[in-house]
Amino acid sequence: MNNKPNPSFMPNLYGYDPHALNAGRYNQLGYGVGSVLGSLFGNYQNPYEEASQVYSQYTPQIQATLSPYINQGTQAMQTYHTHLNNLTENPTGLQDAIASHYQASPYANYLNNRAIESSNLAAQMGGVAGSPQQQLALSQVLNQINGADLNNYVNQGMNSYNRGLGGEEYLTGLGGSASSTLANLLQQQAANQANLKANQAISSNQNEADLWGGLGSLFGSALSFL
Repeated sequence: MNNKPNPSFMPNLYGYDPHALNAGRYNQLGYGVGSVLGSLFGNYQNPYEEASQVYSQYTPQIQATLSPYINQGTQAMQTYHTHLNNLTENPTGLQDAIASHYQASPYANYLNNRAIESSNLAAQMGGVAGSPQQQLALSQVLNQINGADLNNYVNQGMNSYNRGLGGEEYLTGLGGSASSTLANLLQQQAANQANLKANQAISSNQNEADLWGGLGSLFGSALSFL
């Protein structure tokens, strides 16, 4: 007769069920697997991808903001260089071109009329009206009046030209500054993107190490249940 106790009667004899105990251990093991995997993957978010997307969103905005200044600077630079070359090759050409459009100002006309009236009056009183002496003296006065008026006209034209040339120079510099700013921002963004990629690789390797470490700890715990 076999007197070896039947395991199915063990709960009645000793007050516990080995099958239920093993089942509880396996349930704890399953819970541990879910907990570890959940902690490793459940709430994972990639901050490097999010940062990269932020950079990508702002790049077009930066370019759109600086592009008008760059375009204006490029156009102004071409005009500015053209005028500088003209001034270098023909320094007096601009003044001659301005003088070619000269017309006596109202004030010069007023002074001329006064000079003629005064000359005629003086010549009549001196008995030399219409004489060569009167004509010579009058022409000298008129030349002085008209010459001063012409110089004033040319100077005003040159001042206007210099203001325009200064504006072209300013726009050229502004466009250059905008170009430099954009280049620096793009260079900095490229460096930041490279750092993000490097940090992402480091983080990925660390996550992988954490995964294997977590799985090793989990299986170590599992073996202790067996």
